[in-house]
Amino acid sequence: MELLSCVSLCLLTFIGKTFGDEIGIKIYCKEDEDVILPCSCEETLTTKRFDWKKDEKDVFLCVNGEVSPSSQDKQFRGRVIHFPHQLNSGNASISIKKAKVSDSGNYTCLCIDSAKSYNIELTVGTCPKPTIKSVEELNNGVKVQCEVHGAFLQPTMELQNSANVTIDAENTKCQNGNYCDIILQAVVTKKDFYHCVVKQEEICHQIYSEKTLVLMPSESMNRNGGEQMGLWKVAFIGVVVGIIVIAVVLFYCLYWRKRNWSGKIDGKTKGQSSAGNQQDAGTGMLS
Repeated sequence: MELLSCVSLCLLTFIGKTFGDEIGIKIYCKEDEDVILPCSCEETLTTKRFDWKKDEKDVFLCVNGEVSPSSQDKQFRGRVIHFPHQLNSGNASISIKKAKVSDSGNYTCLCIDSAKSYNIELTVGTCPKPTIKSVEELNNGVKVQCEVHGAFLQPTMELQNSANVTIDAENTKCQNGNYCDIILQAVVTKKDFYHCVVKQEEICHQIYSEKTLVLMPSESMNRNGGEQMGLWKVAFIGVVVGIIVIAVVLFYCLYWRKRNWSGKIDGKTKGQSSAGNQQDAGTGMLS
């Protein structure tokens, strides 16, 4: 149906009929995506009943076109919808909102008034992005570490160089509830851009980390030495410029101070001279 193909972004694999009218389907979906579980009763459902269950849990029940939420397990309450406008055509499909890893399992759609049923195996997975970092410099190279946390289904992880050639490495895997954490370490002996890749064929296919440049110890020392020398040069230039600025400021301060002092002395001398001339003139008049 068009609605199913437009809404569901999950991978659906048709297994085929088994016994009678029992149909088996596998569906893979990423966590937090909406996923549609298909079911068709091939008869009008406005006056019929269809029922969805997961491992004996009540997922969804519709009777005569009316939903019965009271029968739903709390895991699915408020998260499952159907397609009421398509009940006339026998569409008993449901959609689970924001699927979780815990929603993985076996679902059964039963058309009560017919012998037809659907068995669906749903797998909800996660696709975390790996990270890469250099952790230790050794005599023969650099130890590089890849990490991925919270993966499901369990993936494999590789370290690759710029030519996408896999580097021999050691994997450490641990289970964290339903999820899987992987730490990979390898010693690289050549300067290059390296990246980690997580492979999970069913859901995520391949997920890459950022590419990072790994330098060999001698190159790293030269680079660090060059950076330190550059910092010393910058610091030296800063000190010299600071001294020049201070010297210029002091020069101008002394210059203006001397100029003002000279002006005051000249003014005082001129005042004394003027007063002497006035006194001499007065004395001449008296005589």
